[in-house]
Parts: sequence; structure tokens; C-alpha cells
Amino acid sequence: MEKDIKKMALQKSMTIVDTCLKNAYNQLVRLNSNIFLMKKILYFPFELLYPGHELHFWKLIYAALYESSTLLIWHFVDPNPKALSLNKLKNIIRQCLSENKRNQFDKTLKKIGSKGFNKIIKEIRNDIEEIRHKKIAHFETEWWSKVSFEKLKKVFPPVSQLENHTKTLIRLFEQIAGFVWEGGRSYLPLEYNPQVEHPAGLEPDICWLLKLMAKESPLLNMPEKEPEYWKSLQKKLSEDEIKKLNLFRIKLGLLPK
Repeated sequence: MEKDIKKMALQKSMTIVDTCLKNAYNQLVRLNSNIFLMKKILYFPFELLYPGHELHFWKLIYAALYESSTLLIWHFVDPNPKALSLNKLKNIIRQCLSENKRNQFDKTLKKIGSKGFNKIIKEIRNDIEEIRHKKIAHFETEWWSKVSFEKLKKVFPPVSQLENHTKTLIRLFEQIAGFVWEGGRSYLPLEYNPQVEHPAGLEPDICWLLKLMAKESPLLNMPEKEPEYWKSLQKKLSEDEIKKLNLFRIKLGLLPK
């Protein structure tokens, strides 16, 4: 009877663990997808293809993805005991393990990188705490009234930094999830995963949208539509700008210039 009760309790605990892991995994996929989209937007030559245009839509999309990513990263390092952070998830999993596995679990987390699980989490938290608290989650008048433009630029981590934090969180999640889940997970939708071989002509939606943007660019179509003006403008473009322009011309079936 006692064994049956323990078995039922363990099954209930494992169900809770599985639910928590699935929720955390889905959030990591969403975070990693945000990073994927931001990088595509960031590296698209808007200023070259649409000089003088504000393109508010893309700026707003980028800002929303950035803020969403910052909040999602915070979810995983939040010190609030009620939050489903990686630390909380780690403790939930640990409680369900046998004594032998628990010892192995503890040793594994201490050996992660050269710092260990807890220190890595703390470093990520410290890196995004100010921008999350003062700018995104709350709009603190006192902070905003004193912050300089130069400091503001430093407070916002670049996308590359958010990407590094995302990779680290995925690595930590894999370490703790590996004790109760099998491996082989992807942290991008199939459509965005570069390791998946897609049918010819099928590309991520963001690439398709940006290609449409390029297709409608006056500059990209200038050699055909305004050849005389193009000859004059071409001399003012840098080698790198010509290279970017030709990249999209080739993608759209036009001859490089």
C-alpha cells in the first residue's frame, strides 16, 4: 500500500515536471524565434533600398520583438519564487530524482561552464535587470529624467548579446531537462530551422516579406526603369552598397549591376 502511494505521488510529480518543462520549452522556442526574426530585420538594408523613408512598421515590429525577448529572458532568471524560472524548474526536477540521480544532477550543474548554474543565471539577470525594470516593465519617471542618451545606448544590450543569453538559457535548460526528457529538441519552428531541408522555393515568412520589400525598392529597379539616373547614382554608392544591391537583384532574377 505504501509503495502504491509513493508510486502515485511520483507519477503526479512527474506530470507536473512534464507540464513545466513543456511550458518552458515553448517559451524558449518563442524567444529563439524572436532572435531569428530580429537578426533578419537588423541585417536588411532598409536605408539603402528606401533612403529617406521612416518605415515605421518595421521599426515597431523590431521594438516589439526586442522588448518581448527581454521579458522572456527575464522569465527564466526571475528571482521571484512564484515564477517558473530555470532555477525553479531545476528544483522541481531535482525533487523527483532518485538519490543517485540527484547527486549526479548536482554535480552536473556545478560543472556547467567554469561558473556553475546559479552564477550564470545571476549574470544574465544582472545584465538585463535595469532595462527590464526601468524601461520595459515599468516607465520610471525618476530614472528617465536622469538618464543620458549615451547611457541609454549602453543600457540596451545589442541583439547579439540577447542571442548569447538565449543560447546560454537553452544550454542550461538542456542540462536540467536531460535528466527527465530525451534529447533531440529544436528551438526554432521547422520553417525557421536552417538544419531542416525545405522544398525548393520555400523560405521563412520573414525572408519572403523582406524580399517583397526589396522587389518594390525604387533603387533596386532603377537600372531598368531610370538607366540614365542610375549611371549617375551608381558612382555615389560604395562597393559594399553595390554588393548588397546585387545580392537582392540576383534573388529577384535580375542581372547584377
